[in-house]
Amino acid sequence: MTEPEAAAPGWRPDPTGRHEFRYWHSGSWTNSVSDHGAVTNDPSDPAFPALPGQPALPGSPGASPGPGTPESPVPPGRRAWWTVGGATVLVLMLIAGVAGWFLWLRPGPGPVELAATEHTSTSVSLSWSRPATGTEPEGYLIRRDGHQVAETGPEPEFTDSGLRPLTSYRYEVIALVDGARTQPSPDLTVRTRQAAPTTFTSAEVSTDSAVLTWQPPPGTAPDHYVVVRNGTDVGTVPAGTLTYRDTTLTPGSSYAYDIVAITEGQRSDPATGVTVTTRTPPLEQARLQGTWTATLTVTKPGQTTLKKGQTAQDPWAFAPSCAQGPCPVRLSGSLAGEAFTLNLKRDGARYSGSAKVNLVKCGETKVTNTIKVTVTVTQGKAREGTWTASAWSGTFALSIPETRTG
Repeated sequence: MTEPEAAAPGWRPDPTGRHEFRYWHSGSWTNSVSDHGAVTNDPSDPAFPALPGQPALPGSPGASPGPGTPESPVPPGRRAWWTVGGATVLVLMLIAGVAGWFLWLRPGPGPVELAATEHTSTSVSLSWSRPATGTEPEGYLIRRDGHQVAETGPEPEFTDSGLRPLTSYRYEVIALVDGARTQPSPDLTVRTRQAAPTTFTSAEVSTDSAVLTWQPPPGTAPDHYVVVRNGTDVGTVPAGTLTYRDTTLTPGSSYAYDIVAITEGQRSDPATGVTVTTRTPPLEQARLQGTWTATLTVTKPGQTTLKKGQTAQDPWAFAPSCAQGPCPVRLSGSLAGEAFTLNLKRDGARYSGSAKVNLVKCGETKVTNTIKVTVTVTQGKAREGTWTASAWSGTFALSIPETRTG
């Protein structure tokens, strides 16, 4: 007995009684059976009659029959795994897509405090601080004018080179955290410097002056030049002038010079490498002045109680008779506590003079003595821009005439 053709395919109570359900399809029972939602195969019994007009169980019409049949059955109350799985995969894909879109729209905070630590005519050095929150970045992306130019490590610094002079560049930095990009830092615009002047050299050096020369930097003409000596600005030169004479130098001294071009109010790269040493004047040009401690050593005691080799120290002061340069001096000194003065004439580096003084006594009577002093400058040194004597030597002769008293 068969079920009427009007009966639609679907799950029905197993007519054999061996299982809960058996699938009906194409006018006959199939081998697909179901127990507690689990689908297996079991041969049907063709001799067991079907129930005419029995409807298919709810939720199963159109389901596929089992193996060997055109369609695979789905037990009542249970969805096919591929239907649920497919929905799950679709949901997961949607979640992943939304998450990626969300992260793309709302990345973490970016680096802060982006600053230029140094810039030249062809390079810009940058530094920044890591993002205020989140994991320590494993690296950074450097963008210049909207284009990535470098990827660095975790150190928050970078030098961009190969740039053009007098050109503005806009920078921003993006941190890489766990493989994802953060928001960019606030951007920073830096303008490179003018190129340095060229052909910088010294043309003439004297005891107290030096002449410097140079050529303009390539490209844009500067507004003016600044002369730098030992790190300090000492002079300004108009744009059309390419020489400078420094007349405030000290004899026998060394100086390092730079030349800087000023363009649009900004200093160029400096032209460096010029060091000059002023000439050392001869000793006869040294100015003999100041107070000294004179050490006197007895070389010829004569008929006195002094002994050869005996020494004494007394203050001596030299006062030049002119405002500057070498000239005759007035010597104010003492001997054994007795003061004396005399004028010394100048002959090159040698100064000499004599005078009548009263330095000794015979009993209670003062004796008129004659002293002769000769001083020769042996070393010179620049002091406050003046070439002066730094050492000297000489002789001091004291004549004591024979004196009779009482």
